[in-house]
Amino acid sequence: MKSVLLLAEISSRLNTKAIFTSLISLSKMNIDSISINEYDLPMIIRNNVRIDWVNLGEGNDGDYDPTDKYDENLLRFDVYRFDGKEWEAIEDGSYCTQVAAGTDQKILIEHLRHFMDTIYDDVSTHGKAKRLCEQLSWIE
Repeated sequence: MKSVLLLAEISSRLNTKAIFTSLISLSKMNIDSISINEYDLPMIIRNNVRIDWVNLGEGNDGDYDPTDKYDENLLRFDVYRFDGKEWEAIEDGSYCTQVAAGTDQKILIEHLRHFMDTIYDDVSTHGKAKRLCEQLSWIE
């Protein structure tokens, strides 16, 4: 609805060429969808790319050990690409991070948006983003 009002305002002030350019710009906008996955953690979808937070019980050195006061339950992110029929995990697109399992969901969503902005073009176009995902895994 906002885009219709925006276009009505544009059309009352500008010529047809400007209206067409505005329509193209609006159609290229990336709209992110945020929802909760089966792990009760946020996930983000932008067009044909999806990134999920998952909790697989990983810790600082392998499996999380709740009896070790120095260990921490860490989250992993998984990257998927939609092939037209289903979501497929991309190769080398699943990494454990330094983000604690108890992190506030608002912060997890901010991280997801950062991940998406960083890897979207490579995953959407080529279905790969290994080096970028490796770099993102160090986020805290």
